[in-house]
Amino acid sequence: MEQWVMRCLIDTNVWIDVVAGKPHAVRVIEWTTTAEWVGYSAITRLEIFSFPGLRPQDEIGFQRVLEEFNEVEISGAVIR
Repeated sequence: MEQWVMRCLIDTNVWIDVVAGKPHAVRVIEWTTTAEWVGYSAITRLEIFSFPGLRPQDEIGFQRVLEEFNEVEISGAVIR
């Protein structure tokens, strides 16, 4: 019997909504606790920290949230 492993790569919009406290995004992150691996791409980090309206306290919030997850280098697989 073949066993599969759940891996989740979380998109930028979800992280933004999580830090904003939006319930649907928080549920997505809670759902990923059943995954063997959860992360975000370096593109996501770039998008988040280059946002023109990012306040210093938001930057700290994002840093704290993201440090709990894995960052993936940009690759063809991530882009696909």
